[in-house]
Amino acid sequence: MILREISVKGVKCFRDEVTIGRFGDGLNMLFGPNETGKSTLIEATARALFDGYTITGDAIEDLRPWETTLAPEIALEFEARGELWRLEKRLLSGPECILSRMETSRWSRLHERDAADEFVRELMHGDAPGRGPSDLRHWGLARTLWCLNDPCMLGKAEAACVVPTAVAGQIRNVLGEGTVATALEAVSERLEDRYDEYFTPTTARPRAGSPIEALREEIEQLEEQRAEAEQELQQVEAAAERLEALRAKAEGLDEERERLQTKIAEYRDEAEQVAAVQQEIEGIEKDLQRAVVDRKEMRADLERLGEARDTAEEAREELTEVTRSLADVQAELKTAQQLVDEAQEEHRETQAERKRVALRLEAAHKTEQALSLLEERQSLAELLANIGELAEQRDALEQRLQEMPCPDDDEIERADSLQRQIERLQAQLETAGLTVTVEARREQEVALSGGEEELRETVAEGDEVSYTAGSTVRIDLPDVALISVRSGASEPAELQAELEEAREEQRALLAPYRADDSAALRDLQHEHERLTEDLNRHDERIQQAADPWEGPDEIEQRQTEIRMELTRLLNELELTEDELAGVDRPDVVSLEDTLRSVQANEDAIQDRLDGRRKRAEELADKREKLRDERAGLEAAIGEHQATVTGVLERYDCDDEDALRSDLDVAEREVDALETKLAEEREKLPSEEMDPQRLLETAEQALEEVSEREIELAGQRGDSQGII
Repeated sequence: MILREISVKGVKCFRDEVTIGRFGDGLNMLFGPNETGKSTLIEATARALFDGYTITGDAIEDLRPWETTLAPEIALEFEARGELWRLEKRLLSGPECILSRMETSRWSRLHERDAADEFVRELMHGDAPGRGPSDLRHWGLARTLWCLNDPCMLGKAEAACVVPTAVAGQIRNVLGEGTVATALEAVSERLEDRYDEYFTPTTARPRAGSPIEALREEIEQLEEQRAEAEQELQQVEAAAERLEALRAKAEGLDEERERLQTKIAEYRDEAEQVAAVQQEIEGIEKDLQRAVVDRKEMRADLERLGEARDTAEEAREELTEVTRSLADVQAELKTAQQLVDEAQEEHRETQAERKRVALRLEAAHKTEQALSLLEERQSLAELLANIGELAEQRDALEQRLQEMPCPDDDEIERADSLQRQIERLQAQLETAGLTVTVEARREQEVALSGGEEELRETVAEGDEVSYTAGSTVRIDLPDVALISVRSGASEPAELQAELEEAREEQRALLAPYRADDSAALRDLQHEHERLTEDLNRHDERIQQAADPWEGPDEIEQRQTEIRMELTRLLNELELTEDELAGVDRPDVVSLEDTLRSVQANEDAIQDRLDGRRKRAEELADKREKLRDERAGLEAAIGEHQATVTGVLERYDCDDEDALRSDLDVAEREVDALETKLAEEREKLPSEEMDPQRLLETAEQALEEVSEREIELAGQRGDSQGII
């Protein structure tokens, strides 16, 4: 194993994370002042490699930084078996262990928890430490290759030199058999034999029944006896000292008891005298409290009597004013009601005039609407006729378009391709096929076949006829000769067959369109497109002609609506359609102006009426308020007078002056009681010198003395028993 990097956090002096490395392949050295953590880094490395991640105990607790609860965290990067590894371990709080391996430039987890610990021990040829911390016995290769001076990491001295067989084998594999075998091996074997005689090989503890075990047990027993004897001697000496101190304390408690008993007798006499004074004070306080209550009630009643008298007088004055105001409001209300009646009559007359003008205006509007409907109906009829003519033209175009076959682009392209193929084959056939020229010696009918198509015509004397075919040409000269010419080559026949096949396909393609060639197909397609454009233009013209209507159906629907609306208006106007046609258009604007004028006059009268009604209502409300106010004042006067009478009757007084005289007597009685109460309170001691309080304190102290005497008696008995 080659260690490359050490990271620690929460380990002894390293509270925050610290990383040491990276270490090179050669010799690496950690140096620094004492107590800077060099040994801590080595110990942390050993704990990470050889201790289980769930380990507990004082040795591991010591890893925590002083006075913290931080969990020690250790991370190691090392090379082993030709690969780079990373071990991350957290101890104590939330223990965790993760072993990762570098794969394609990133860390990949391989093992966790116990599995990670076991894998690392296998790499180091170490042993599991069990429940406790590991030491040199469990470190495999490291126990031989590391040099430590820290006692906490060495384990038992007896086991420090034991090298497991597996470790020795690894060293021999590296160094060679001859190098390891030395003269010390024989001595080592004898030492191992003697070691096995006295110690167990697995636990490194003395064997049961061995002399070492017996001597250790005897030493332990003697040490226990010595410790017990020393402890007993210390107990006796301490008991004697306590007993002497307890005697002195007991004498002091006797003196304290006598003093307290004397004080208690004095405090009891003083407490009885103070109790008599307090009883007298309580009687005076009760009399004073009763006198104060009577005086307070008399003051309140006298004040209530004065308020009731003054308030009643104010209410009488206010009642006189309210009665006068009520008479004025009633007279004003009568006048306002008369004005409201006059305005109502004027408003009814204006309302009737407005209704008459409104009826005339409504009849004028209906007449105007009916005349407009007549004109709209005539306009719609003309529009329908125009749309009908355009629709007939469009239908004719659509019929013509439906009857005209239209080749598509693929068919035209195929026709062009066939035409080029035929021309190419004809050119090849002219080169490779048979070409016959017939020159007439006289006028002669000539029939030629075997080529593109049969040729039959009459040739004048001296004229020539040329004909090209594939492998066979037939020349028919009626009444003269029938000549057959055949070529022995295979190519003309193949070209002729291919040419015939192309011509047949061309005829089948052109036949549905009654066209002679691809140019005719293209002309037919252009004609179809032109007719389509004409059809679209007619659709646009129809739509423009119908605008804003969607079409003839909507126009006809509007005509139906006009007919129904016109019929309704004629019935309301009691006119026929012919009579309506002879009616002049009414002057709607003039009637509207007249109606607005009448309406404005009516509104003005309505405003005047509303104002007068509002004024009358305000006066009526004011009258009711004044009436209510008068009734309230009369009731208040009665209540206040009853209050005055009730107060005088309660104290059996004829008038307010007599009641004031009784109040003066009550005031003097309260003053006398307060003076007497102050004199009696002067006789009482202060709170600190209260004999009852001092008596209770002394009695409590006496009880505490008794308890302390009992406690001292018990302690003296314990000390005497120990001695």
